[in-house]
Amino acid sequence: MNNSRLSQFSKTPTFSSSIKTLLKSSSVNLFLIFVPFGIVSKFAIWSDTTIFFLNFLALIPLTWLLYYVTKEISLNAASSVEWWLCNVFGNFGNLVEFITYTLMLHDGLVSVVQASIFGSILSDLLSVYGYSCFHGGSFYKEMKFNIFAGQTYTSFLMLIVSVIIIPTAYSATIINSDERTELDISRKMSIILLFIYIIYIYFRSQNHNKYYKGQSKAKSKTTLYVTIPVLILLTTIVTICANSLSKSIVGLAESWNISTKFIGLILIPNVGNASDYLNSIAHVRKNKMELSLDTSIGSSIRITSGIAPILVIIGWLINQPLTLYFEAFDMCMLLFSVWIVNYCLQDGRSNWLQGSMLLSSYAIIGTAIFFYPDKN
Repeated sequence: MNNSRLSQFSKTPTFSSSIKTLLKSSSVNLFLIFVPFGIVSKFAIWSDTTIFFLNFLALIPLTWLLYYVTKEISLNAASSVEWWLCNVFGNFGNLVEFITYTLMLHDGLVSVVQASIFGSILSDLLSVYGYSCFHGGSFYKEMKFNIFAGQTYTSFLMLIVSVIIIPTAYSATIINSDERTELDISRKMSIILLFIYIIYIYFRSQNHNKYYKGQSKAKSKTTLYVTIPVLILLTTIVTICANSLSKSIVGLAESWNISTKFIGLILIPNVGNASDYLNSIAHVRKNKMELSLDTSIGSSIRITSGIAPILVIIGWLINQPLTLYFEAFDMCMLLFSVWIVNYCLQDGRSNWLQGSMLLSSYAIIGTAIFFYPDKN
């Protein structure tokens, strides 16, 4: 009896073992070497290009660690806290995006924030999900998932896209539409989107065990005495690096002669989605495609119906005219992306060919955006 107690006690995570677990959680943590340079760049007289890419590389491991730490906290926390962390906040997987976009909005980069929101949706739908299908295809000839889960995702996506289309359709059909009216419509639509997000959270919590049978509660490898202070520290560092990245965007666009739309739609979203890439890959290697869907497409739903409307409301409070109005070209890309993902989810199966289709679609969109000029 005493030996079993000693054995159980010896398996309890310590401070040093918790730190080692966090640092060894992924090989992407090697990029932590860029974090000190990213912080220093705020005070150094470096070019905007250097500042942008130092903080870009620094945010990649920080995004992963923020997700991993929050997941560990949820494993140690009470069931109610775990529910909030997993269902409402998505294990803080989108926190880096939210912080970055809020800081850009504060700096007046409204068009870049719009492009980044849009880019995050496309990245999750086409790039993250596409790569998980392609990567999983190298391990399994075919991967199956719950067809009802796939249909649920596509139904929510179509509903959300329908709501987002309305401000664009209004502006296109009303000849004398003014920006003030578009802003009012977007703010009202944001409240509706948040209501849809609440419905999605409730439905997901009620049907999680039914749709995601492959997920079992793991045992935490860390202690709360380490993870909670680390979470606070990571959030602070992310804010510093995201702030420096935000302030270097315009200078990068001017020095490289590229549009801020390309930076916002392609570059920045892939920083925030770093944890989604790693998480999806881990799931497909274990042939748990439902969980990969939850990571990629679930994240796009959180961004569209959760983060985007909250940012519109924040812009309302700080007097920044962020709207849900997107150009016709943007809406064509979104409809195309949702359509092709819907096609891939119809039969409850995935393979490397579908992944190739989705990744190719993302590359096509990225190429078109690279040559897309800024309005100004």
